[in-house]
Amino acid sequence: MRRYFAALAGALLLMGSLGGCGNGRQERVDQSHFAMDTYINISVYRAEDKAAAAACFDLMDRWDQMLSVTSETGEIAVLNRDGHAQLSHDTIALVEKALECADLTNGAFDPTLLPLKNLWRIGERSADEPLPSREEIAAAQGATGYGKVALSGDAITLSPGMGLDLGAIAKGYVADLCAQYLLDHGVSMGIINMGGNVRLLGGKDYNVGVRDPRGSENQLLLTINTRDCSIVTSGDYERYFEKDGVRYHHIFDPKRGYPADTDLMAVTVIGSDGALCDALPTAFFVIGLDGSVTLMEHKGLDVDVIFVTTDQRVLVTPGIRDRITMVNNTYTLETLP
Repeated sequence: MRRYFAALAGALLLMGSLGGCGNGRQERVDQSHFAMDTYINISVYRAEDKAAAAACFDLMDRWDQMLSVTSETGEIAVLNRDGHAQLSHDTIALVEKALECADLTNGAFDPTLLPLKNLWRIGERSADEPLPSREEIAAAQGATGYGKVALSGDAITLSPGMGLDLGAIAKGYVADLCAQYLLDHGVSMGIINMGGNVRLLGGKDYNVGVRDPRGSENQLLLTINTRDCSIVTSGDYERYFEKDGVRYHHIFDPKRGYPADTDLMAVTVIGSDGALCDALPTAFFVIGLDGSVTLMEHKGLDVDVIFVTTDQRVLVTPGIRDRITMVNNTYTLETLP
């Protein structure tokens, strides 16, 4: 019997379901934890693998502390406060990866948008509050720009008023570290679900459900049958408020300073590099469908993508077309050239 594992993304309300399939049943052992601003579930398929899975939570807690933008002692919080810091090798490696992704996407993904996020307060702002003024947005934009981040060895310097926020890439990066830890400790099959960032481990196929971006938490748009990869979804339904008929969500367009206004509702990226799969949905959402396809072609990106448009089309890369099963047939499924 085919099983599905519910992978709701806590406050993100992202992934639909995920489960193992194959010949014979294997008892799944689930362990849960809260870190990195989301509920996390690690599933393994042998009782003796529980200790390795639990150790991954310690790893996540360490990264959570290092990358927090609110902790008084976290490396990124100290950097944002002082404008300059000597970071650990681990944190610098992630910063370098984030800047690489920013450059790859021509700035559509930008880890320096914390001033805009703090100004808009998506998820906290009431629809009754006035929107930020153009002057406030322009001032916040002036304190952003990944090209202003200066690295020298393990030292990093920000321009005045800047703030680094690695939240849009960190979970994918850390999920890969945890997957490697599990492999190094003899775990041959498992699932790391970090709230919309899912890392599949091992050679078994899994059925991953992607949520309908205009449905309730439990309503699926489609399922994907895949294995041993990262799957990350982002959309305009995760954190948002509506005012005067306009949806203001948490994915910002760096060039405008406003939540991105494109022809997309959600983007799912599937690939082997967890950090890249985490960063790209944000970038693609900002760029829009046509720009994203062009970027993929020009950069030769080795990922598969599911684009969900505002006119209820689901466009997928050819590599995963045969692995997708539609659940909500009010959407039309199309294959990208």
